[in-house]
Formats: sequence, C-alpha cells, structure tokens
Amino acid sequence: MKTTSLNNDFKEISLNKILPHLKTTTIGRHFKYFTTLDSTNTYCKLLAEKNCPEGTIVISEEQTKGRGTKGRIWSSPKGSGLWISILLKPKITTTDISKITLITSCALYETFKKLGINSQIKWPNDMLINNKKVCGILTEANIKENVVNYIILGVGINVNVSYDDFNDDLKPKATSLKIEANKEIDRCYVLAIFLNYLEKFYNQMINNSSLEYFKIYKENSYILNKTVNIVKNNTVEVVQVLDFDLNGFILVKDLNGIIKKISSAEISLRI
Repeated sequence: MKTTSLNNDFKEISLNKILPHLKTTTIGRHFKYFTTLDSTNTYCKLLAEKNCPEGTIVISEEQTKGRGTKGRIWSSPKGSGLWISILLKPKITTTDISKITLITSCALYETFKKLGINSQIKWPNDMLINNKKVCGILTEANIKENVVNYIILGVGINVNVSYDDFNDDLKPKATSLKIEANKEIDRCYVLAIFLNYLEKFYNQMINNSSLEYFKIYKENSYILNKTVNIVKNNTVEVVQVLDFDLNGFILVKDLNGIIKKISSAEISLRI
C-alpha cells in the first residue's frame, strides 16, 4: 500500500480502519492506495493487464483527471470523497455487462440506508439524495471476440464534500453525505459497508441465486412510472418509463404509444 504524508487536515483512508468492518472474501482484499492519481480507472486497467486478482481496489485521495460518463470531468476534491475503482472478472456475456451498474446502484442504496440516508437510483448510473447527485458510476469493460475479459468499476461518492467545494455549476444539482447528514462521515466505514453489499449482490448476480438486488433497484428508482426526456444521438425524445428488465435496460412508451427497450441514454425528468 502506497502512502505519503498529507498536508491537509483530514483523516487518511487506511486499510487498517477498513478491515474491522469488511466482511468480503474477494472484493477489497487487495488494496492499492494513493494520495494522488490522474484516474483510478486508468490505473486499475494497468493492474488488470498485469493479471492482478479479482476484487483489487484502487483508491486515491484525489484524481486530477477523474472521468464520468461520456468522458466528462468528475470533480474529485482531495480527502473529501471516495474515488475508487474495482477490478472484476465475471464470467458473463456482453449483454450482462450493464448488470454491474445495476448491482452497484443497489449496493450504494443499501450503504446510504445504513447511514440513515434515503437515496434514489437514477438510471443509468447516478445516485441521488433529495434530487441532487451524490454519486456516479462508471463501468468500463475489456472485451475481445465477444468475451468479457474484465470490468473496471469506477465509483465516485461525495462523502465529506462541503457545499463551497462545488463550483457554481454544480451547487444547484450536487450534494454529499456530509451535507445531507449534517455531520462528518467516516469514509473508511462507508467504503467497507459498500464493498460488503457489492460482493453480496455480485455473488447473487454471478450465481443467479437471488433477485433481491433487482427488487431493490425497482423499488428505489427515480424514474420508474415517470415521464422523462431521453437524450440519445443528439436527439430528445419524450417517453414514459414503464419497467426495467433484468439487465437494467428500461422499457418505455413514446408519444405514439410504441413500447421499446433502451440500453443506455442520458435522461432527465420533465418538469
């Protein structure tokens, strides 16, 4: 584990502080810690190419080039969040890749619930609290000849980010666990609980042993049964969200009454 001294007045993330709460057998058992990285996803890919074991987690106190979906910049202020990437090697088909985002959303929901914070899952890859974004998910798969070699699961959680840490553009639409709970949150505890739930739902998915996570996903959806704007290929379409399938794709009905399935898109509620 790599450590360097920090000038900032915050509590470092420490494996020793995580282990008392960690109940997993695989996810999080190999731990790479940095004070600064350009991107945890980028570094995790390097580890994957070196055949590091499944469940390896890369975490950094800050990211200088953190990424969200569609290559957008993800703000990763130093020492205030959980900016992590996890190496997964599921034996799944390419059509099942989106399930990783689905189970991750459920693990985050259950983690926040354990903190006494109610959240909602905004398809396809955001977590909201009081209609503001608290967390983003970025899933990147390495595929060769239609075989999934590995998946890099990136998660960014605004834990102790203060309101003033957000730029003017983000202030109306972003939040943190600290803001919502009105107190500092133990990042090591949050990380351990999240990894526990993630491994639980990951095993359910891999072994087809339970659809508990799918029930959680539907019950806490931000968009289910609502009319939304779907933005895809620079076009905007108004649809009603009817349901999800087991892969996390949405079933929608357009203004002409035609029902169709959508695998990915940007989405916003109609006010």
